[in-house]
Amino acid sequence: MAASMHLDARSLVSRIADSLREQIITGKLEPGMRIRQDEYAEAFGVSRTPLREAFRLLESEGWIDMRPRSGVEVSRFSSAEVQEISAMRLLLEPLAIRVATVSHTDADERSIRDIARGLIAEQPSDGVARFDAIAEANRKFHYALYGFDDEVVLDPIQSGLRGYWERYSRYRRVYWNVDDHLMHSNEGHQRILDAWSARDADRAERELARHILGAVRSLVYELDEHRASSFSPTLHELAKRYDFDLF
Repeated sequence: MAASMHLDARSLVSRIADSLREQIITGKLEPGMRIRQDEYAEAFGVSRTPLREAFRLLESEGWIDMRPRSGVEVSRFSSAEVQEISAMRLLLEPLAIRVATVSHTDADERSIRDIARGLIAEQPSDGVARFDAIAEANRKFHYALYGFDDEVVLDPIQSGLRGYWERYSRYRRVYWNVDDHLMHSNEGHQRILDAWSARDADRAERELARHILGAVRSLVYELDEHRASSFSPTLHELAKRYDFDLF
């Protein structure tokens, strides 16, 4: 009975954390917004104990900040964070796409072509971006490029990659909301897919890395309010690897 109660409690904490994380990713909970414990305990129909456990989990993942006497608030956007996440993506995602580029099947090819058409279909034709739908189509496209099963995660490296992908999700809305960034993103997707389809692992890795680097360069510029931006030494080294100019 005790073990069952423990599992139920963990499941409850996970469900609360999942709900709050999703609200942060989709922008329902905006950066800097206060999360009032009483309000959310009532909304979830729980006591403060599982709510605080969920808060601690989300804080460890970088989604929220918990401060004594100040309460809980959604972590604010930061150019340092987006660089940190992007550096980890640049270490993990190019490896994933190299493997999938040389090992994908004809069925994988047909599937990703369908996903790519769906991603293009979500691009706004009337100037109004449907960010949630675009984000989901974008996730499916990238995960298919890496050969990921949409449901099953067995590999700890894949689990880590998905974690960084998810943490980056709320920044995509900032990037896509600027000028022609959605169009540029889609053009980058096509270059990556062309290399992947040709089973050219070197080119697929390079196009993916430059796709990520282009986004982080623009994001840091926006988050630093168009001031001269400074990039981390790690990001500089990764950019040099792919002959990419961050400035």
